Formats: sequence, structure tokens, C-alpha cells
Amino acid sequence: MKLLDFLVKEATVENLTGSDKESVVKEMVSALVKVKVLKESAVKDVVQKILEREKQGSTGIGNWLAVPHLKHTRHVDRIVGVFGRSRAGVDFGAIDGSHCHIFFLLFTPKKEATNHLEALKKVAQLARDADFCRYLRDAKDLKEILELLEEADAR
Repeated sequence: MKLLDFLVKEATVENLTGSDKESVVKEMVSALVKVKVLKESAVKDVVQKILEREKQGSTGIGNWLAVPHLKHTRHVDRIVGVFGRSRAGVDFGAIDGSHCHIFFLLFTPKKEATNHLEALKKVAQLARDADFCRYLRDAKDLKEILELLEEADAR
């Protein structure tokens, strides 16, 4: 599975302004609403369920990267993801103690449970590459972020 199989490029958030988990999640969900991938009426439910998932254990997996996600949602009919980057960093309770700057937010309907795991696996592989994560964190603009994501898919 490739990142751009599920990431909605048009919803990419180059500069997240949120300073905590909830505001970052809301901002990324809103980006999907803006490009009409999610309905406005789904925002409250989706954000609440993602934050409930975070209470089970942080999705901050290290190297400045977090993967908040929601599976078995009725709000999408295919796996959907959005990339966001915070220049300031957000305390996401990452396992390595670092603030998160790189976010991959994923939503998966029940029928795509296998793809959910594949998408998480793809992002986890990226998280193991500290240099790549640093490049994403430090990318100068949206164009460079998208080029890096495309490069990751070419590997």
C-alpha cells in the first residue's frame, strides 16, 4: 500500500496551529471537511472517537510522528488519510517523549479493516526512518512535503 492511496493531498495541512491533541485533530478533520471528504455533521463524532482512542494509548510513535486513527467508522466508505505538520510541535504523549510535528490522521470503514492495518504499517515504516521524518518536519513548504510523500511511495 502506498501513502497516496489513502492520503488526500488536497487536504494536507502544511502548518497546523493547534497546540494540543484535540485542536490538532479538529484542524485535520476540518481539512477533510473543506475538501468534501467528510461531512461537517461528522466532525464532533469523529473527533470524540479519535480522542477516546488516544486515551487507550498515545499514537505518538516516535521520531516526531503521530498516527491518530479511527477504524470502523460510518463516516467514510474507503480508507482516508490526511497529513499535517506542526512547526511548533505538540505534546501527543509520544513513546519517545518528543513533541510530535508530523501527523497522519486515518479513517477506515468497517469493510476496510485489512487496509487499516496496512496503512498503519506503511506509516510505522516511515517512522523508523529518523532522517525522513526530520525532512518532513523541516520541509520548507507544501510542495516539498508532497514531494517527500511521493518519494516515500517510490521506495
